[in-house]
Amino acid sequence: VLSTGQAQALGAAGVGALSSDQLRALSTADIAALTTAEIAAISTDNISTLTTSEIKALTTAQIAGLDTAHVQALGTAQVAVLST
Repeated sequence: VLSTGQAQALGAAGVGALSSDQLRALSTADIAALTTAEIAAISTDNISTLTTSEIKALTTAQIAGLDTAHVQALGTAQVAVLST
């Protein structure tokens, strides 16, 4: 399991290369600590693997970094926590 520091050190390209299993292994704190560019680099297939807690932990800037394809890939419960 990656530490928060290791996850942050990956950069956008590294985060984008994570498999869904690797992404799921990150904690909510790890996900929340990623930069806007790193969040945006998560593939649309993998963005749906984030839990509602992880989605809710995203900052306004991180959420703003998601494009339409990312938002469309989210499930109903994930989208619901974006507005709270």
